[in-house]
Amino acid sequence: YCALENKKQLAAMGFADSKVLKIAERDMLFARIQQSVEKPVSDVSTPIGFVANSLSPEYISGCMLSLRKYNLNEVSHDTAIGLIRRALEKGIKVVE
Repeated sequence: YCALENKKQLAAMGFADSKVLKIAERDMLFARIQQSVEKPVSDVSTPIGFVANSLSPEYISGCMLSLRKYNLNEVSHDTAIGLIRRALEKGIKVVE
């Protein structure tokens, strides 16, 4: 997440849909995110934060193979909602 006014700066730094980025580009961008987390919130030179949730392959398979089907789109949707809730709990104003 980042401040809405920094959206253009993030694009200029190379942030984009992960499906269009090469592995090396994703690694470099993740390193930038990690650096920004180590800085105080008032430092806007790399204005990024993140919330993560890890789902094991066993969990995903179990969802998809259970009697009540819980497909990958639903898992993704519900996980995204959970990430947004966690950001809101941290005091982040989420608008888009």
